[in-house]
Amino acid sequence: MPARSTSTAKSCGSAGRLKGNRVIMKRSNAWFLCWIVLFFISGCTTLGTVGNINFLKSDPPFKTLRIKDNLTVKHNLGSYTFPSGFYKALYEDEHGYYYPSPYKICARAASGSALVDGGLYIKRGAASITSFYTSPGGDLYIFDAEIDQNLIQKGN
Repeated sequence: MPARSTSTAKSCGSAGRLKGNRVIMKRSNAWFLCWIVLFFISGCTTLGTVGNINFLKSDPPFKTLRIKDNLTVKHNLGSYTFPSGFYKALYEDEHGYYYPSPYKICARAASGSALVDGGLYIKRGAASITSFYTSPGGDLYIFDAEIDQNLIQKGN
């Protein structure tokens, strides 16, 4: 009986391990693949326009935002649930202001759900919140969406 070749496992690198004649993906790589699929399905609208993110230097339109009850935002085939709490303006770029969530955001898609970092985003010159951001795996994505303004209390 000829010896089984391990070239399949070596060609996959850290993407999997050889089990029998099949390559099994590691769980972290499977989640990464799910996020890539979610990203392309969701239609990120401002990819490439995220500027250099800095700590807050200018005055944001609101210093804090308070979500009174969990806020669910539907975006294409998925949804994002923002927990209730206070969102403080901490960062900015040349396009707007970042209000990080006090807890992880629940991202849901057909492939499952995951907890990700993110928050609300207010574009410069805007009077209302029309965007949010997520940063799964350290990459930053900004999405335009319809956000229920009645659930958000704005404070200075």
